Amino acid sequence: MLTVRWRLLVRWRTVCATDSTASGIVPHRPTGGQQRRRVQPPSFLGWKRPWSIAMLASGPDGPFDATAGRTQTMHAGPDELSVDFQQDGLDIRSGRWGEMYVARCTLSAGTDLSPFFAAMPDGLCAGDHYGIVLEGDITIPYRDGSEETTRAGELFYWPAGHTGRTEQGVVFVAVTPLAQQTAMEERMAAAAG
Repeated sequence: MLTVRWRLLVRWRTVCATDSTASGIVPHRPTGGQQRRRVQPPSFLGWKRPWSIAMLASGPDGPFDATAGRTQTMHAGPDELSVDFQQDGLDIRSGRWGEMYVARCTLSAGTDLSPFFAAMPDGLCAGDHYGIVLEGDITIPYRDGSEETTRAGELFYWPAGHTGRTEQGVVFVAVTPLAQQTAMEERMAAAAG
């Protein structure tokens, strides 16, 4: 699998460009006794314009155009996501986009996720999740005994070593590194037999 690392490369040829039309940027004009300060980039970069931004992807063969040949859709409505799990008050629909697992989770009122993670070490989720709660709220107990409640409209980061429960029901979107999600799925599948 090709690992894509994104980086934003900001190219500056000069701070006080003499030809602002090439870049569309109005340069700083010195006033009074100020002098124009030039910043010279390393000559091996071969910059042609005073300012440009290039989005590059690096792979084993070097830089390439990351948008060329893209075949995977990177957006979906709830009904377009694949159903991963649907029972006992829990509905998980997901997509695997790049190196991330994106899930829309719906838990009905009174759902406790502890039994869902029974096959995991210490009975806790082994994934780091980033996301947003869309409706309701969810309480996240951690390994150390602490708890936090995330409510509708709030963004969250839930580090590995947690579970969850909701009294009134919740809908949230969680983004998890794909490698962590795959490892959890394999462990749960092995435990299920």
